[in-house]
Amino acid sequence: MLFGGINYQYRPRFHTETRRALFIGNVLLNEGEGNLPESSVVNVSQVFTVDKRLLTESIGRLSREKIKLIIQGIKLVIEPQELE
Repeated sequence: MLFGGINYQYRPRFHTETRRALFIGNVLLNEGEGNLPESSVVNVSQVFTVDKRLLTESIGRLSREKIKLIIQGIKLVIEPQELE
């Protein structure tokens, strides 16, 4: 779970199937980034809310650059697109 650039242990929407990084907006996290034990993918099309009280243990932090990429990916999913 990503919250304010901090990874928490709570059924995260990170996928270890790195081929998902090929989908538009998704972000690849390499092994070691944010203290992840293996390469993972942030799946921006599966955003959901979680009660902050459930976020009990931080496992790591992501760089500002990765956070920006994740936010850009989420915007691709939620912002209306122009129809041609």
